[in-house]
Parts: sequence; C-alpha cells; structure tokens
Amino acid sequence: MQAQTRDNATVFLLSDNGERTEVGSWGLSPREALVCAVYQYIRNDFQTWNYETVWDKETLERKPQPLEFKETERLLIYPHGDNSTLFVHKHGLLVN
Repeated sequence: MQAQTRDNATVFLLSDNGERTEVGSWGLSPREALVCAVYQYIRNDFQTWNYETVWDKETLERKPQPLEFKETERLLIYPHGDNSTLFVHKHGLLVN
C-alpha cells in the first residue's frame, strides 16, 4: 500500500477495457488534482488560472463554473467518454 498526503494526489484513468493508467500527480488536494487532470488531459488546457471558469460574453469577464464529480466514500470520479473515467482517491490511500 502506498500512502499519499492530502497535498499530493495522483489521478488515474480507468479505460473502457479495464486498464488503469496514471495520468499525473499534483501537489494539491485530491479535488484540485482531479480538476487539473480534467483540464490538462481531456481539454488540453494549461491556463491554470482559468480552471473552472467560463467566459461571459455580456460582461466580458470570466465567471466561476465548477466541474461536477461523482463521489463515493473513497473516490472522486469524472466520467470521460462512453466508458472511461478519471479518478482520484479522496483520503490519500492507494492500493497498488
């Protein structure tokens, strides 16, 4: 078993064929790490100051728009594609 601290989270991709792949590790909380993985891995967006915001054409400003995750007792999950998901362990434990 590998322990992770609250400020170091690893995000994984579980593909539709059941393979688990490490997407990346961030020195952030699990939720913040999953947000980074979604924007960087799925949306190819590395403008970190714009994460979880959208451009408002009326006010010409960025407005908050938090990502929605599915949550279990141990995981935060972001569905990706038809059968794949990105996930991170909420409580910092990862069983290899």
